[in-house]
Amino acid sequence: MKNTMTGNRALFKMRGIVVGAAQNVTCSDDFGLQDVDGLGNAESLELIPGKRTHTISGSKYFVSNKNLIQLGMIPKSDEWLTAPDFEVEIIDCISGATVELYTGCKFGSHSRQYGKHSVCGEDFQIRSLHKAQ
Repeated sequence: MKNTMTGNRALFKMRGIVVGAAQNVTCSDDFGLQDVDGLGNAESLELIPGKRTHTISGSKYFVSNKNLIQLGMIPKSDEWLTAPDFEVEIIDCISGATVELYTGCKFGSHSRQYGKHSVCGEDFQIRSLHKAQ
């Protein structure tokens, strides 16, 4: 079905740049639900939304020996405290529509894999202050 959204139709952008061959990207929005309960009640009486958090995690292959560090996406050790926020956008490359847009993003973690007889890759986790779309 040509209208089905697949990873083949999605472009993953950080700072407005398509970032290599992203293999898996997961966008998670947590609404921080908190239970309201009282003495004598075995079950919660209500669920109250608390702090919202947004996390984007994924994995990608190195492209032409370029990882996120070499592309300038990951701050150097002395830049972590002053690194600017950035946007993460997922776009449907057929319609051009923005599927997800997160602003106020910073990297939370980054790892690389170098395996024997396999394509090298990296995993990342990004935290976002705001989900714009």
